Amino acid sequence: MDRPFRMRKVNLLWEKAKKRLPQDRMADLYADLKAQDVDELSLKKYKSEGNDGDGEQEAMIRKKFRAIMQKYELEDHFDDGPDDINRVEKTPQKIKLDKKVEKLWKKAEHAGFTAEELSDLREEFVHHQMKMEEYNQLKKELTEGHPISDNTIEQFKDENYKWESVDSKNKHLKVKHKDLKEDYERLNFKVGKSSPGKSEFTEPKVYEMWMEARKANFTDGELESFKEELRHFEHKLKKHQHMTREIDMAAYQYRRKDDLPQGHKELQDKTKDYGQKVKKIHTDLRIRLDNALRHTEL
Repeated sequence: MDRPFRMRKVNLLWEKAKKRLPQDRMADLYADLKAQDVDELSLKKYKSEGNDGDGEQEAMIRKKFRAIMQKYELEDHFDDGPDDINRVEKTPQKIKLDKKVEKLWKKAEHAGFTAEELSDLREEFVHHQMKMEEYNQLKKELTEGHPISDNTIEQFKDENYKWESVDSKNKHLKVKHKDLKEDYERLNFKVGKSSPGKSEFTEPKVYEMWMEARKANFTDGELESFKEELRHFEHKLKKHQHMTREIDMAAYQYRRKDDLPQGHKELQDKTKDYGQKVKKIHTDLRIRLDNALRHTEL
């Protein structure tokens, strides 16, 4: 894969490293650069929202990037370099969208999003389509082997019929279907929001909690504090979604060559751990909100 990362400067370093490092070191470098790529993209979005005025976050991310260059003895690759090294590479936009998804995308194009917001949203649509393809492939594998809900007598005669395997795949298929449905509803919600870029919250589960919080038994101060916690939660939620997209897109682009680096597994684990933390934050916020709502009813 020629350009496995989103940020141009990360891809430039990767290209340089391929001429110098042995394969085992490249696998380690891939894991480090993938994490750096996620941080760089998060910083770019963070700054586009008017944050990091003092440059503290940018300095920290740059320091991490230099540490990677030093670790693999690639410091001579480039200094600060021209501004265009911070350019974002294109994602696999050529993926053809499903008719239903394409229709929603056309609606998004005329919904009033800024160019940058629309670019970010397009990435989410592409990721949704990739998940649809994965779901359809899994469904195809099941139906071509044995019908999903088939309890015919032929199955009982087949000694090689793997009941446990099929049952596991059926459960996995149902989980995938539920995830696809929720993901489409999330995209539909974002597209349907009026005044993009000015909405209080853009993630459905966060927006719903905020609507409920306004009806709960909170003082003005408590409500403002809870609102700030929801902002932080939404930021972490979006970061996890972004990490997941990056991991999935890398796997999608590598899958035809069957050469996914070993370091990819470490990044999957990191993304999974971060997802657990986000889930815990959501649970804690949900419990506090439910308690406040109960007091309101009393």
